[in-house]
Amino acid sequence: MEDNATVITGSHNLGYKASYENDENLVIVEGDKTFAAAYAVHMLDVFDHYKFRAWRRTIGKGPSDDDGISVDDKWLKPYADGKKGAIARYFP
Repeated sequence: MEDNATVITGSHNLGYKASYENDENLVIVEGDKTFAAAYAVHMLDVFDHYKFRAWRRTIGKGPSDDDGISVDDKWLKPYADGKKGAIARYFP
């Protein structure tokens, strides 16, 4: 890891709405090699955890049918059409 490592994080996705309409955040940490390494390790840990759980579900060995992991896009339906997506539909 370089001494001038930079971590850019937050909810801001660098799009128009994020810049001008939504309440987003963006944090830039420069030159903290230790923090950058810790952040990278955490991101890889989260990814590997999800990947492993999804793989277990794919081979039929997941802990349960409702463990929150989907290998397809069915998990989006409650957000798009159901109660969970009501707040998103409230704001045009």
